[in-house]
Formats: sequence, C-alpha cells, structure tokens
Amino acid sequence: MKQHYYMTDDIDSVEHISDDLHELNINDDHIHVVGRDIDAIEQHHIHLARAIDETDIVRSSERGTLLGIVMGVLFVWGATTYQPFGFEFSTISLVMISLLIVGICAYWGGVFGTYFDNYRISKFHNAILAGKFLMMVDTRKDQESPLKNMMRKRHPEASWMGKDSTIANPFHA
Repeated sequence: MKQHYYMTDDIDSVEHISDDLHELNINDDHIHVVGRDIDAIEQHHIHLARAIDETDIVRSSERGTLLGIVMGVLFVWGATTYQPFGFEFSTISLVMISLLIVGICAYWGGVFGTYFDNYRISKFHNAILAGKFLMMVDTRKDQESPLKNMMRKRHPEASWMGKDSTIANPFHA
C-alpha cells in the first residue's frame, strides 16, 4: 500500500475530502488526519491519526530490535568464547538471554520513538503547528488513480504533498 499526503487549511475541507474518500471505498482505517486542533477533528467526526501514526514508535522499535539482535549475537559469541562467568551456558540459556536482550532493546527503542514525530510526517511539523491539517490516505494500487483524479477535480484547495510506502523503514535517515 502507498500513503498519500494532502495538506489543507480548513477542517471543513478535510471533512468533505473524507466523505469523498468513502465514496472511493477508502474507509476510516486508511484515512489519518493530523492537526493541531484535535477538538475540531473530533467534532467533525474525522478519523484522527493514532499515536503510532504520529510518532516514531514503529521505526524506533525496529531499530531497537536490530540493535538487540547485534547485542544478542555479541553476547552469545562472548559467552561461548570467553566464558566470563566461569561456567558454560547451555544452548537454551543463551537463546533465552539473547531473546531477552532483543526484547529489552525493542521496548526501549519504542519508548524512545514516542518522543519524536514519525519520520514520514516530520517535514510537515511546522505547517501542522501553524494550524494546517495533514491527511494521510492509505491506498491500494487500484485506488491511486481514482484518488488523484478525485482530489484534482473536487478538492483543488488540498495540496498534494507526496506519497510513501506504508511499511516503516528502520534505515531511513
């Protein structure tokens, strides 16, 4: 799936766009709106973006998992090569400790990610703080062309800001 980004100044425009997206069989689970005025978004019954959409939890958890895998491998290598605690670990102990290391790193990566904007929408941070609304619309391949046509014809007030994959990329800078 692809995620399309549209920016608009007016909450009424967001509501009309949302209604038109429903006509294209794009349901609320695939429409995410980010804005400073959360009350206005809720009053218009528009699908508000979740914390997982707004923050970098997913990407940071993935990075934590990768770090945990590296640390787990290093632990296994060190424990089997040097036996730093004076005894030999069983295979199951090494696996369990490695999984614990991976889990802890993934958890703390996710916690760390809550403090940052999602890397995909961080470039829109200032516009959102200025009162604009960002609509993120997830589409299948067959919905992309109808979406672009509908937005161009019915909603010229909404600026197309680009598109990206819906899959988080832990290696994105």
